[in-house]
Amino acid sequence: MKTNSSIVGKFPGALFTLAMVLGALTLVQPTYARHARLSPKATKAAIKVLKKTPNAIAQPHATLSEKIFNAGDISRGETINHNFIIKNDGKATLDILRVKPACGCTVAHFDRKITPGHTGIISIAVHTSAYRGPIHKTISVFTNDPALSNFQLAINATIKTVLAIKPRNTQEFGLVFKGQTLEKDFTITSTDGKPFLIKSVMAQDNHLKYKVHEAPDHLSATFKVTLPADHPAGPINGRFTLYTTHPKAQSIRLSVYGTIRNRLTVYPSDIIFSGINHAYVNKHPENINLDKTITLAYESSQVLTIEKVSSTLGNLTSKVATITPNKRYSIKLHLNPPLKVGTLKGTITIRTNRKDVVIPVRANIF
Repeated sequence: MKTNSSIVGKFPGALFTLAMVLGALTLVQPTYARHARLSPKATKAAIKVLKKTPNAIAQPHATLSEKIFNAGDISRGETINHNFIIKNDGKATLDILRVKPACGCTVAHFDRKITPGHTGIISIAVHTSAYRGPIHKTISVFTNDPALSNFQLAINATIKTVLAIKPRNTQEFGLVFKGQTLEKDFTITSTDGKPFLIKSVMAQDNHLKYKVHEAPDHLSATFKVTLPADHPAGPINGRFTLYTTHPKAQSIRLSVYGTIRNRLTVYPSDIIFSGINHAYVNKHPENINLDKTITLAYESSQVLTIEKVSSTLGNLTSKVATITPNKRYSIKLHLNPPLKVGTLKGTITIRTNRKDVVIPVRANIF
């Protein structure tokens, strides 16, 4: 069988032409197709087209002069900005489909379309406030170039701290009992020899006290945080922002954490009797729904004793049991029938040798 060589030129590539011809023969006449051969003339024509048009379909072709940028030494808090240049040496428009930062600290802006023969940029910004020492930040780039559909760009740098903090930016008070007074010191030193002043301080926990002491040469300062004895019980969330005159560190953040507990702990902090059916409990006065327990503990080397337990509710009785002598006690409460439908409200007062504890009591009766 002979095939006109002009057919080859009508298709995007010679290989595609050969496949189409043989495929058509197979569909039309499978038996004959097994013996089908292109004529020498058609074969030469296909090879000629193949040599002239190795890439019959126009494609983009991305080229980069660099994929890694070394920013060198950078002062902590500065932003590294760099533009990566990407050129389109292909015959079709290069589409930058997506630019994906490896972490939230890296922000990318880029030219989405680059026409043949032109260049575009992929702009990267790395914020260094949260880093110290060597860093390696990457960006993944996805394009419509078949030969370079995805690749990575990277920025390397060494982050230098111009205002060094000792012992560290965050310190722990740990577990503290109410009434204790503790202190934590932060030493701030200029590492580049430039003097600085601390202009102002913004504090999150207004119960904490602080004081700034600056060295005469203004190359260092001490920031002292004091936990006062009257600080309320609960978590200590001491976050401080210090604003300075140093040109490369206009602000620094320091933190102190911990938990303050009362030496005398009482659990629970209120008593609620719920789900009380008056008709049932009046017939069953020992029902467990009428019982509650309060636990007292004193975390100190000193002695705790319970002197008296009383209630404003006449039908609420109590019984004290020792768990650990002079340290830990339980108080068994019982709500005595007869009860009426409604809500009972009152208090129970526990008098100890340390302080009086008042606990609210409520009963919902239906």
